[in-house]
Amino acid sequence: MKESLQVGIQYEHKFKIPKSKTVPSLYPESEEFVAMPDVFATGFLVGFLEWACIKAIILI
Repeated sequence: MKESLQVGIQYEHKFKIPKSKTVPSLYPESEEFVAMPDVFATGFLVGFLEWACIKAIILI
């Protein structure tokens, strides 16, 4: 493990959510997904959190 990787590091990652990252876009072939509101999809949220973690680790 890198010595710079310590408990308590902070990083802020901002991203404007495009329509392509909303629930209906997650599985457009599913009528149930398409009927859902255009909110940030959990599946994309998980990836976004991973992205922020990767960026935070790279920057330390």
